[in-house]
Amino acid sequence: MGNMEMMEPGPALVNGLGYVGTGKRGSDTCPPDVITSILTEARQTPPPANTLGAFFGGLWMKGVANEELAFEALLGQGALKDSQALLSYFSQGVPKKVLQQTKELMDGKIMNRAEAREMGEFLFSDSPGDSLRTLIATILRVRYASPEEYAGLLDVIASQYPPAFCEPVPEGKPIIQLAEPFDGVERSWILTPILMRDLTELGYRVVALCGRNPGPKKGYNLLDVAESLAESRFLKSNSQLGEENSYGWFLRQSDVAPSLDRWVEIRHQMKKRPSLATLEKYVSPFKADIFIGSAFHHNFGDKMGEIGECLKIPKVIVTFKTVEGSLGPSLGRATKIFTSDLESSGEYRHEEFDFKVEDFGLTNTPDPKDFTPGLEKNCELIRNYFATGESGDAYFDQRVTAAREMLSRVLG
Repeated sequence: MGNMEMMEPGPALVNGLGYVGTGKRGSDTCPPDVITSILTEARQTPPPANTLGAFFGGLWMKGVANEELAFEALLGQGALKDSQALLSYFSQGVPKKVLQQTKELMDGKIMNRAEAREMGEFLFSDSPGDSLRTLIATILRVRYASPEEYAGLLDVIASQYPPAFCEPVPEGKPIIQLAEPFDGVERSWILTPILMRDLTELGYRVVALCGRNPGPKKGYNLLDVAESLAESRFLKSNSQLGEENSYGWFLRQSDVAPSLDRWVEIRHQMKKRPSLATLEKYVSPFKADIFIGSAFHHNFGDKMGEIGECLKIPKVIVTFKTVEGSLGPSLGRATKIFTSDLESSGEYRHEEFDFKVEDFGLTNTPDPKDFTPGLEKNCELIRNYFATGESGDAYFDQRVTAAREMLSRVLG
């Protein structure tokens, strides 16, 4: 796609993507002033092709309002008359089969697992067509990819695992997979390393997924914390899970799924979280017995549970209304928890409940609004807690206690 794809997107088109690419319950028509600013900016600086792909993917799936037909000026007259016309602007160097599949997506098709696997071969390659990839990823975000689609895409990721992650997993204690949001935090502390140690002491093997921050938030994330702690051990092969470890393992996305890691730069241009933000949480070369993750939106918790069920994970735990979507619960409001347990019949038993800190002897305390965390301080608090059982920060310690009680509750 040339140098155009490597440009930093201007704020006007990114602002527009915030309207059209939010999701099937949140997208909206661009206001007139936003339309004008996008077109004005584009005349001065041509938008990056990757950002255009994401924008038009969202716009198409939302439905093009009459006033938004003005966006044809970004591509050409008639670009928004039908899916084939729009698709032609993002088709350079792309196989015909992929173009046909994309047209079907644009026209409302939901892929089965095999079809999603075929699409994944394109999404997770480095062949030409990144702007079409961003269009596809945004389509899947806006209408919510189905569990079967996620499973098919994950099949492709699994087929690309390095040899060390294709080794048999040694027999042993149950494996818990923790999946924090990769875009990190901007107004809370990361507690995960302490939770990993606690879960290890409870008799589990624990692996926490982490990777480079793809945005849209720019704060530090779990990978930054892990790389700053001397206690951290990074999983480099499945065979390592046969070793004793008091703190669990971190798993870098770049070590296990380089094709997902390649998307980080692409996602920096998209600005919005594509469907990959959910997908990356389920990467599991060791086939976890228990998945613990968090939902981005209140109506996505059950969807994340369905994804785990489609993957046949024996126990799936998804939290919502935690602080910044992390695994650490809020002290000021109830955390909603979704669980799915695979029973001997082959069916899943579902439970949904609220975890309230006051039910466990903790004080309901509003979470700080003007709180600005920092990586160095976060790591200092974790080190203090490892050494003495207290961090030196009362709010931090209460959230750790709340998280410990919450995990104890859901794990039984």
